Parts: sequence; structure tokens; C-alpha cells
Amino acid sequence: MSRFHFPSEFLILYRPTLAAIITAVRAGGLKHAQAMFEAGGYEDRFDDPAALAVKGRLLKSRAILQEPERQREAFAAAASSYAAADRLSPQPYTRINVATLSWLAGDRATGRAMAQDLLIWLESNADIAETPYFLAATRAEALTLLEDYAGANAALGEAIVRDPQGWEDHASTIRQLELILEKQGGPTAWLDRHRPPRSVYFSGHLGVAVEGSEPLTEQVRRILEEEQIGFGFGALAAGADLVIAECLLERGAELHLILPNSVEDFIAQSIAPYDRAWRARFYRCLAAASTVRCETQLAEGYQPLGMQLASDVAMGSALLHARRLASEAVQLAVIDTGPGEFGSGLETARCARAWRQSGGRQHLIRWPRTASVIASGAKTEPEGRTDLRLAALLHI
Repeated sequence: MSRFHFPSEFLILYRPTLAAIITAVRAGGLKHAQAMFEAGGYEDRFDDPAALAVKGRLLKSRAILQEPERQREAFAAAASSYAAADRLSPQPYTRINVATLSWLAGDRATGRAMAQDLLIWLESNADIAETPYFLAATRAEALTLLEDYAGANAALGEAIVRDPQGWEDHASTIRQLELILEKQGGPTAWLDRHRPPRSVYFSGHLGVAVEGSEPLTEQVRRILEEEQIGFGFGALAAGADLVIAECLLERGAELHLILPNSVEDFIAQSIAPYDRAWRARFYRCLAAASTVRCETQLAEGYQPLGMQLASDVAMGSALLHARRLASEAVQLAVIDTGPGEFGSGLETARCARAWRQSGGRQHLIRWPRTASVIASGAKTEPEGRTDLRLAALLHI
């Protein structure tokens, strides 16, 4: 692949930040992050401790992907970059990474000795410029290297109390501890109580009557509680979607809405034709949502292809979010009592089938069509325009 060379004034205006590079790494875009690092001119910043630390992070991420016989050398290279950063500006973050990466590179004695020295430094009441979360998380990592799992468990719990909503930082710490524990052959179950909440992709049919839907609400509540759901991704149509969205907000979960078209057109197609009580409930959920995305500008009646796009984006968003938080995504679908494993709703069935084929866990709630809404699979005429196609475009 050829390498592009941009004018220097372009790099000045558009130089990627180190924070953006770390975000790309956490999202799993290692190649993209490396390209950003090089485009930003950080590769040769040997006097910049922040750039050296990010270089160490990139090298560590690459080392994890190496074949086992090549990992030690790769971890040693990452440790060297963190050590260079620490010499310029000693920090618990850089120091613990040198300790862990040295240990992973096979120098167990140095790694453990550095972990012990770091604990002494942290307990010395020195004025360390670091957040309470990372101070406690660093103790947890050092104690894990020393195989003091009870102490590490307590320290990680303290870290999360210090920053209860810092989900991505929690996930980064847990991944690091998992890496150590895997090499130690140590217990990992204690990490599970500290993981960020799970994500859910939700969907369901429109044929849920407002009256008599409380048993459905109770089933949804039970599943969300059992799965410890903290983030929900889906649409907000009348019926099952709204029931699930309300339950998510009720438990304090983040609601991320992915609609197939504009809010106004979505209301006209998926709210207004049904029981008037759904409209007020829709607006309450819309106002409380953490994010709202409208995937198309289709405004010529219901287009199944637009809904398919929104559903696919919602499924991918749930999976990506869970991966970024070192957690898990599950599916919750309310299906009707029609024939087939996934009922008579074509789109709900398509999504349930796709999720299962991907290997993900799912919860299916069978709920009859108590409102007079015909299932898409029972309609005699196909819905939507026949001239529409989905196309993926890469914007450069």
C-alpha cells in the first residue's frame, strides 16, 4: 500500500490528538490508531513522555495479537517505550506498565520488584498528579502481579467507587488484569463483579395494546435485571419498542435510539397510526435518550430497507459498545405468536436470526398481537419501494 504525504499545513490543522488515538485503540481500530500516530508526527517525539506512552500502548496492543513465541520480544519493546516516558516524567501509569510489560516479556523478577516498589511509592503520601481512580487501579494491577488477589479485588472495587461512570477506564483496567491473570493461570471470576454493565439490542412488534401490557413490562424488567443491562440500542416504535425503552430508562440505563428516518417521519409512520397513548410515551423516551441517530432521509411512507439499515446499525452499535467496555451485548426481542421460531414480523425475525447466527445470546419474549396490527409476514403485498438498494460508501 502506498503511503500518502500531506502538506505540513494540513497536519497543523488536522493533526490527530493522542486522546483520539487512544480512543481508536480502545475501539479496536489498531491499524487506524497507528496511522493516526504516524500522521500526527508522534513517531519521532522522543522528548515527549505522552507520545512515548501512547507509542507503548500501541506496541502493547500489537504484542497481544502476536503469536505466543513472538510475544515476549514485542512486550519488551512496549516496556521500553513506557520506560522512556517514565524517565522523562515518572508517573504511576507509566511505571505500572513498565512493570507489567516486563513481567509479560518474561522478566518476572523485575516486574514483581517494580510492582512492590510502586506500592511503596503509592503509600508514601507523595503528591502524585493522578486521578483517584487510576491510583487505586494501579494498586490493583500491582497487587495482581504479586498474586495478592484479595487485595487486588479490594483495590479495584475502590477504584470503581472513585469513578463509578468511568466505564472505558474500568474496561481498560480489566483487560490489563485479564492479561496478567491469563499468564499466571490465576482466578478471574473476581473480575466479573467489576465489569461495566451489559448492552442490549432491543426490538419487537407493533401489535402490543396499551391496555393489558403490564405482564410484558414485568418480563422485560426481569430480563434487564438478570442481565444487568446498562445500555440499550434500538428504535422507538409504538408497542414493544416503547415498553422496552421505558424499562431501560426506569432502571437508569442509557438509551441510544437509532431511527430509520427523521423523527417527524418516524412519528408519522410508527407512532401516529396507533393508540394515541403511545405518543406521549414516545416523547418522554425521546427526551430522556442519551443519543438519537436518524439513518436516512426517506420520507415516502414506510420503507423496510430503511428499517433494516437502522436495525443493523443498532445491532452493530450494541456489539461495538460492549466490546469497548470489555462487557457483553445481548438481544431482547418481543416476537408474536405467529408461525415460525421468530413469529410473523419479518424485520424482527430477520434481526433475531442474524443475532443468533452471530453467536450472541438472546432473549425472546412471545407476546400475542393484542392490538389490531397486521404482521408484515401476513401482508399480501410487499411493502416499500422496489427500486431502493443499500450501498456502503467510504468517505475519505
